Amino acid sequence: MNSPSESTHRSADQTPAGPEGPWQEVAPGIYRLVAEPDAVTIGLIVGETGALLVDCGSTPEQGARLRESVAAVTDVPLVGVAVTHEHRDHWFGLAAFDDLESWGHEMLEHRISDAGVLREAEGLGLTPEELRLPKNMFSIAAAVNLGNRLVEIVHLGHAHTLTDAVVHVPDAGVLFAGDLVELPHPLMEPESSPRGWPATLNMIIGMVKPDTIVVPGHGDVTDRETVVQQLGALAQLPYEAERLVREGVRFDEAEAKGEWLLPWDRISEGVRTAYAEMTTEGVRPHLPLA
Repeated sequence: MNSPSESTHRSADQTPAGPEGPWQEVAPGIYRLVAEPDAVTIGLIVGETGALLVDCGSTPEQGARLRESVAAVTDVPLVGVAVTHEHRDHWFGLAAFDDLESWGHEMLEHRISDAGVLREAEGLGLTPEELRLPKNMFSIAAAVNLGNRLVEIVHLGHAHTLTDAVVHVPDAGVLFAGDLVELPHPLMEPESSPRGWPATLNMIIGMVKPDTIVVPGHGDVTDRETVVQQLGALAQLPYEAERLVREGVRFDEAEAKGEWLLPWDRISEGVRTAYAEMTTEGVRPHLPLA
């Protein structure tokens, strides 16, 4: 089982969800814990009149345990859940919060019937009926008032997935980045956008200050500098892929012949997508004149 610093998004394989680690305070009234089996970060934002959970675990049972654990941190009532994106460890526990408000990007409505999503649910022993859509769907942004604390939930574009959202707590200087930021390295999935992801990180850099606390979807709490470093590494990928395509390098040779700033096992799906996009756009190898 991977540690938080080594986590990857894996295919569901009947591994039960749980256990959950203790809540750790990262800023006044802002907490995180790590939940297995994917070493996913769950967040908790506490205000004067309500508390908001950031992501909800892999199953309704895990979601219920997370809900119960909030009482160990605060007696302020839990009022809702923000879902950062479509992957199972961030979303599939939402049924445990049917009586509360929830927020997520509008594309989740299309993803809930996706064959890959349903396979992951089946692998965890869940039926399609146990998956839930957030009650409040948004296209660009939503806001949640917790009394003395306003929380911003923002979609910045297609990046790690189609449904990515960051959860920003401006008064506390904390940003929950979901899987847009992962430590030690970001992981590109088949649904990731090689061009959109660095563009999104560039917008995140514009949102945060040098002293902002960045809470990644997997891995330890970090800072703006990590976002800058991951932006640079991801931004190089589509340009390097285009260079290889123009030189006639096949995808199965790309690992060996490319100069990559991230481990191949973290970016291979992104390089595959970049190759496919350039083929669609008509990018062709430079052929010899004779």
